[in-house]
Amino acid sequence: MAVINVRAFDASRNRLDDHVDVDVQALPSRELVRHVRNRRGTSTMKFTGLEAGQVYAVQVFPVRHRPVGAVVRAPHGAAPANVHVFCPVHPLRVSRVRFPAWANLPAELTEVLDRSVLESDQPAAPDVAGGGPTGRALYDALEPVPRAGLLNLFCKMQSTVAGDRTMWEFVRDVYRVRGDRIFADVDLAFRDHVKTAASAGDFRPADDSLHTPPPGFVRAGSFKHQFFQAGVLQLTFFASVDGPLSFKLDADIDDAGGLGHVFQVLRNWLTQGETSPYDIHQILTFHQLLDPGYALET
Repeated sequence: MAVINVRAFDASRNRLDDHVDVDVQALPSRELVRHVRNRRGTSTMKFTGLEAGQVYAVQVFPVRHRPVGAVVRAPHGAAPANVHVFCPVHPLRVSRVRFPAWANLPAELTEVLDRSVLESDQPAAPDVAGGGPTGRALYDALEPVPRAGLLNLFCKMQSTVAGDRTMWEFVRDVYRVRGDRIFADVDLAFRDHVKTAASAGDFRPADDSLHTPPPGFVRAGSFKHQFFQAGVLQLTFFASVDGPLSFKLDADIDDAGGLGHVFQVLRNWLTQGETSPYDIHQILTFHQLLDPGYALET
């Protein structure tokens, strides 16, 4: 008889600090043949007495992380089959987000925030000595979800390089921050730089019909980065109608079904609607080996 060992990990590839239920189903009948309940996620779940050569679906249900699955064929012989699954944090189970203090942020980010003023419908940063908000006050006034979105976008744009320049280098200031995107004023050369990068295969043209231009601006092209299947950077430009020419940017990170593909999250447990920045954090961490600079606690 065959043996399957199941081990669970988080997006940082550490053993899963959670409790889990595990089901083992025979395929294609979906008959439940083995299960364990309320086991420590750091333990190895060993399933014995399985039919050699049979294909099984392994489903892991954590308490504070998204459920994931894997398919494995039970081995012939004495050596067990080892199944490793990686479980992203469930956004609704996030109890605390550990953000970096202003003093620990990269200079490339703080310099942009020092030049930034958010639109009036965003949380207001306090004025400093009557001289307007500082970047630190702006950063500290952001709620957790938009602050996570800002750090995701900074991390992604800072790590995306084309023509020996990062995408963040072209950002002058930020005027709107959302959990899934930022809006910014950018250098005049930015759009042509990205178009050149698209000609070289680093980006590809993308649909911009769902991106609404701000007043006084028109759509000026949208481009998606080419190098990842999930957590894809999309840059959408808007050009001023009246001179002199200027550009605004809508930058977002497209999930592109990343949770399902990257982590094998069970279909019924995928979030519908707007992507949580905490999901993007997990994709960047696991799939792209990036550090968005903040940590999620459950």
